[in-house]
Amino acid sequence: MNQISTQFVAEHMLKTGKQYSAATLGLELGISSKVASAKLFNIRVSSKYECLVTQKPNRKIIVTSIDGVTISKGKLWDLAIFNKPLNLEVIA
Repeated sequence: MNQISTQFVAEHMLKTGKQYSAATLGLELGISSKVASAKLFNIRVSSKYECLVTQKPNRKIIVTSIDGVTISKGKLWDLAIFNKPLNLEVIA
């Protein structure tokens, strides 16, 4: 069985910009809620990932950056290869 990495999960979350619970993340990635919960825990406690976390119950997490990078690798590849715009929001 192939295991999904925490890095992959965090990249996916950063790319979508959505907030996730273990259940919603599991459904979207095709993994169990238990595995998704473990990945979300890793993301929450690691200094590598910055995220916004809601309170329990029904905790949800949004990844805001990975190693200080706020744009996912997928979006950067889309820009480099396909010249797709980044569609970044500017907060004044």
